[in-house]
Amino acid sequence: MENHMKKNRLGNTELYVTALSLGGASLGGLYEPSTVEEASNVISASWDLGIRYFDTAPEYGNGLSERRMGDALRNYPRDEYVLSTKVGDFLYAQHDQLPPESKFVGQLPFHLKYDYSYDAIMRTFEDSLQRLGLNRVDIIFVHDLDPIIHSEKEFKKHFQIYIESGYKALDDLRSQGVIQAIGLGVKQWEVCANAMKYGDYECFMLQGNFTLLEQPAVTTFLPLCLQKKISILLAGPFASGILATGPIKGTHFHHHEADDAIIKKVKLIQQICAVHNVPLQAAAIQFPLLHPAIASVVVGTRSKERMQKNVDYFNYPIPDSLWEDLKKQGIITPW
Repeated sequence: MENHMKKNRLGNTELYVTALSLGGASLGGLYEPSTVEEASNVISASWDLGIRYFDTAPEYGNGLSERRMGDALRNYPRDEYVLSTKVGDFLYAQHDQLPPESKFVGQLPFHLKYDYSYDAIMRTFEDSLQRLGLNRVDIIFVHDLDPIIHSEKEFKKHFQIYIESGYKALDDLRSQGVIQAIGLGVKQWEVCANAMKYGDYECFMLQGNFTLLEQPAVTTFLPLCLQKKISILLAGPFASGILATGPIKGTHFHHHEADDAIIKKVKLIQQICAVHNVPLQAAAIQFPLLHPAIASVVVGTRSKERMQKNVDYFNYPIPDSLWEDLKKQGIITPW
């Protein structure tokens, strides 16, 4: 039996995304191997749980996630779900050399380079359709155009190429009706704010930036998105792990081992949640959706059981008094 989940409109488009959605990094073997069967089961379970927005990228397993997601989604009516992938990740083969090992275990034998030019974006988009085995994608994000990923010099070069060349490719695809929405998929909101000076967007996918642990853009960037009717898709609500595991030694924040200050802060959040009989994970997964600019929270998993837990946390009843207490303790910045 299928469940129904709340949907939110994406910007000014006619697309509606479920408030909870599935990200495809784990299906491409992020940090741990993922099998075809596991990937299929996760997507099938997500569908049965009511999820109708799915995100992937060429980088995830060097094409592995796109192949697996497309193979699974072809079992469902195309008009009943929203799908996004990314450009900027250009994959190519070398007959005599395998790619270096990466954080994706079991990746396909393709090399990855970043290219944000018009021709590369058009080629990457066509390649993604072939890997997905689908005739259309709804949303395209420019991936990893971010000073966290690139050196400062490289980032400036890539950004200049994008605004002078690559953006036109996305705008052309959108104006022709090939895709319905464009955005950036990055780790720093400042990149999105800067990109808005040079083009029009319907949405952005941010990793972090608005979690229980930090809300750096709440007084600047998010109000601007509301004003321009741009939706945010919030990936990483567990802050790279610590809001899922709790404040244990060795857990991660921003993909690095959490320091004592962060662990102390999470302990405080957990204590406040306990007073209200709310699991830390439920508060973490529901918090971003309190802000009207956030259209969906994107979670990734390689296990159908974990996906069920994520949906349980998403549906867990949380009293308004919890959010008020978190504001009083300075954990949440009011907006």
